[in-house]
Amino acid sequence: MSNISLIEHQLDELLQTAATLGRSRIATVSDSMGKTSSTNRHSYEAARLHLAEIMDAHTLCDFYNHVEPDACETETSMRKWLEGGGALVVENDGGSIVSVLRWRECPDGWQLDHIVTSDAYHNRGYGRWLMTKVEALAIQRNIATLHVVLPADQHDLEPYYARMGYARDDGSGDVTLSKHVGGTWQYH
Repeated sequence: MSNISLIEHQLDELLQTAATLGRSRIATVSDSMGKTSSTNRHSYEAARLHLAEIMDAHTLCDFYNHVEPDACETETSMRKWLEGGGALVVENDGGSIVSVLRWRECPDGWQLDHIVTSDAYHNRGYGRWLMTKVEALAIQRNIATLHVVLPADQHDLEPYYARMGYARDDGSGDVTLSKHVGGTWQYH
């Protein structure tokens, strides 16, 4: 089974578990396999969650550059993120990207990029939903630690990540926040 197939299978299991537990605040959740499960309705409109593929690099690049014009994201750099880790994408009913969280492997876990959400969808819980899904995927993959690096111009996001359990690492320059989510530390 390829890495993408394995991740899609694990994502499918996560989505089914969330639907069964009724903990999702999204009205409808669809995975990349096209299966849909109803969950508790909240103030959010229906959304789809799927794992990005390499062929999505161009679309994701356009989304990043539209939402964050100073990002100067290229298709090549987006492909590197996707090849070295992955990305979860939330789309609205019309198929437009609403929010993205990407990650790549690092020596002791995954380095997460900051959450990128379209301005029209801020403060609706999509970022927290993506973080929860990535954390669950990391636990299933036995990834010990997740790191979020905040560039100097985005230090104001530190309290947002701190509310989700991320704590500042020692270091200089960019702020790095980390959270232990899985790995062998659980067995000690």
